[in-house]
Amino acid sequence: TPSSAAYLVGIRVEPNNIVLEPDQEYAYRAFAEYSDNTSVEITSFATWTTSRSSVARMSNEPGSAGTVIARGPGEVKIQAKFYYFDDSNRGSADLRVDAGPIIGLRTKPTTKSLEVGLAETFTARLMYQSGYDVDITSRVQWSSSDPTIASVTINDEQEARVTANRVGTTNISAYDPESGFRNTD
Repeated sequence: TPSSAAYLVGIRVEPNNIVLEPDQEYAYRAFAEYSDNTSVEITSFATWTTSRSSVARMSNEPGSAGTVIARGPGEVKIQAKFYYFDDSNRGSADLRVDAGPIIGLRTKPTTKSLEVGLAETFTARLMYQSGYDVDITSRVQWSSSDPTIASVTINDEQEARVTANRVGTTNISAYDPESGFRNTD
């Protein structure tokens, strides 16, 4: 190529710094920026990814390439990768998924009666003002006020198993150190 020919200098992803709610979709666009100050849209030619799939997922399907689907609260980088003469060029934009303030922690099951020797799987869900909730069973700290009556263990599948050891009443607590919320049954 002649030395006066324009060359690729970067990838621009638009828009930057948007806020979505869980389950909301948005179509991003990507542009190849050239040394002569021109740009070409490459949305359908880019490979799209996110830095955290638990927060947002990108589509690379024909007809919806560049579309993000917000999944859960958090911040994430949206990235468009474009291959140009065997080099990979990338551009990114920031996205925040917001479900509103956290309003509580809920544990299940609602039936809290066990026969001695039996076990029940408990789950913990963080609830948001928007109605969104997310399973945080594996990250909460589980405890029993009297483990001789009922004990709590986390199994290999990261489930909370409450086992009835003897007749009596005890409190099973779930505490989320990230949000500071606690639920006791």
